[in-house]
Amino acid sequence: MKNIRLAIFLAIKDMLNNIGSLLFVSAVLGFLFANVLFARFMLYGFETVISELVPKVSGHVYVTPLRGESYLYETQRTLEKIKNKDLIKSLGPVLEMPCVLDYKGSRIVAVVWGVDFNEEVMELKNHITSGSYFSGPYADEIILGKVLKKRLEEKIPKDEDIDLGDTLEAIFIKEHNIDKVNRKVYRDKYCKIVGVADLRDYIANNNLFMPIEALRTSVILNERASTIFIRLKDSVRTDGIDLESFSPADGKVEIKHWKDRDDYGTDDLVSGFNMISIITFAVSIICAAI
Repeated sequence: MKNIRLAIFLAIKDMLNNIGSLLFVSAVLGFLFANVLFARFMLYGFETVISELVPKVSGHVYVTPLRGESYLYETQRTLEKIKNKDLIKSLGPVLEMPCVLDYKGSRIVAVVWGVDFNEEVMELKNHITSGSYFSGPYADEIILGKVLKKRLEEKIPKDEDIDLGDTLEAIFIKEHNIDKVNRKVYRDKYCKIVGVADLRDYIANNNLFMPIEALRTSVILNERASTIFIRLKDSVRTDGIDLESFSPADGKVEIKHWKDRDDYGTDDLVSGFNMISIITFAVSIICAAI
């Protein structure tokens, strides 16, 4: 019994003498464990989140006008030709147009997306953080993206706030005179601010939204769209799809992958974070070995 007590005493004394080494080894093992989880998340979770979920906000595949053309002139006919593709989960037209917002004595340049009232690609209705969705397909109402709202707040007087329900003036700017009877490039409209949206897409958050029929009426661009957003079924790998399979038989449009519209280098961002996680993981292995 005396020998056991002596052994325990010596073990505790030895441990206390080497407390620095113990803490160092514990810290290294904790660092290693944390980086194993971090590496796994960065290699699998982050890539999945960025490459798969974010593009769904504005679609995986885009149908755009041929080069040199400003709009899809027969949007509904194009929708009918491509909507029966097996890979498609949802699709919808978007009319994209630059505009100037005039609110409380301040002006800010922005981009408006005219979206289908019952759109299912971005699911804008599910991303409203304050206020409400459009009251109807022809309502002169707008929803601000979260980033655009912050930009607008910086423009208006400091003692003022953006109040939902207020009316602002939106000056829409068409690309050029495309009709003999519709030669006015600038067209203004008073719209009601009904909501704020927060989407997993910086580009979308930096825009404002309006029902496409109301926007078409405002700028006299009936049946026209800038792009058709296509969201694929969740089981489809976006990198392996055949883009040409989405093209109508007449071939009067261009088909693009979401990466073609990505101005922020999302794919490079994923690769960069993956490389960082591999380097960090390798360093942690070396530290654990030491």
